[in-house]
Amino acid sequence: SKESHIQNAIKFAAECDYKVTVRSGGHSYTGSSACHTSNCMQLDLTGMTNIFILGHTITADPGPRLSDFASYTMLFSLSIPHGGCSHVGVGGHMQSSAWGMMSHSHGSGLDRVTGFRMVLANGEVGAYSRDDVDDTVYKSVLGSAPGSFGVVSQYTFAGVPDSEGPHTRMITISIPYTKSRFLAAFKQTQFIVKDQEQRDVRDMKILLVAGPDTEDVHTADCYIRIYAIWIGVDTGAMPQSLKDLYLQPFWDMPHQGFPISADAPAPLAVATRLMVNQWTNHNDRYAVQAFHSDYWWSDEFLEILAEEVDARVAMMPDIYPNFQFLPLGLNTQWARNAGMNSITWRDTRAYVDDWMFVKNESDYEKT
Repeated sequence: SKESHIQNAIKFAAECDYKVTVRSGGHSYTGSSACHTSNCMQLDLTGMTNIFILGHTITADPGPRLSDFASYTMLFSLSIPHGGCSHVGVGGHMQSSAWGMMSHSHGSGLDRVTGFRMVLANGEVGAYSRDDVDDTVYKSVLGSAPGSFGVVSQYTFAGVPDSEGPHTRMITISIPYTKSRFLAAFKQTQFIVKDQEQRDVRDMKILLVAGPDTEDVHTADCYIRIYAIWIGVDTGAMPQSLKDLYLQPFWDMPHQGFPISADAPAPLAVATRLMVNQWTNHNDRYAVQAFHSDYWWSDEFLEILAEEVDARVAMMPDIYPNFQFLPLGLNTQWARNAGMNSITWRDTRAYVDDWMFVKNESDYEKT
């Protein structure tokens, strides 16, 4: 629950030849926060939950979950870029990607880290800053393999005040699934991001998700859900012309009503918090792959993806997808911040997280 506990644990590990893994939320796709060998000790940092705010500076332990972190910073009208899964811990997240709904306008959450404290392999504590003359450790920890250089015990962030996004709008649209609607929505989502890249603006982050409800009642109903935040860092308030160009094609499809589908202004910190969800997918077993490219996908490739998603939807409810299209662009702040740290995948346009869930363990292998 405090830094000295980490020091004592690491000293013990060194003396007794234990490997060390680190857990702040337990969301590692590769299981890196779990022990896979004998003589291995997992350091669980979920009890380190302090957050302090002074002006626009946020100091946080590694243990707060993203939902708690965003709820607290929202009280001070501050936010930073981060992901949308509520149970992810700050510790590992801020060493991996911290990609989220602010990434078009403000890059990665790692880009907002101004410094951190870290317990080293010898049990000593080091402090590292963006302003270090030799910033090798600072850059390496942020975006390289989490936990490889030491155990981060505290982060300091430069928060983004709501005043930097006075024109923020939060948009959600839920469309009952059909293959033709999925394909149309996919093409429109890619068009929006591609159009912003061509015009060199970073106003709107949008993503598309296809799958059943991720919480509570699980049925064979599948939805195409559009999640977007307009921050307007380059254009200001969203003009009607862009509402017509970007959003109207979604609204023209059959969709669920308010409040599930909505377009409303919101303070930036509030919008960022509301975009954090549980995403438990009923705690079913899953397999996941991710793929991205530095070019925009052709209509032919989108047709192939639509065929694949349609085949997966046909297996619901016992086997079901959570297909997520998360485009970026070579003009975004995510791309512009290349070199600030060790994140390698800055040159990303089209990007997919492709999940398959099974309710029956025996279905896992054949899936």
